[in-house]
Amino acid sequence: MKLYLVGYDLMSPGRDYSALYAALEALGGRRVLLSQWVVRVGSNETAARVRDHLRRSMDSNDRILVNDFYDWAAYNALVNLNQAA
Repeated sequence: MKLYLVGYDLMSPGRDYSALYAALEALGGRRVLLSQWVVRVGSNETAARVRDHLRRSMDSNDRILVNDFYDWAAYNALVNLNQAA
């Protein structure tokens, strides 16, 4: 299994992004900060494939960053990172 950190900027205020949140949750995602999630996916998945999957639920002017998540330190995160995803 791979652990990825997904960060985004949602540029359409007031838009319903529930499809994006559902897509993140379908990947086993857990929100760790307001605009960052941790997802755990199969070992064959790549950051680009995770990005492309999530992009389908975003607007064309939104931004997303998906990167490997190997080592971390956090303070006051929304979830315990050791138990995330």
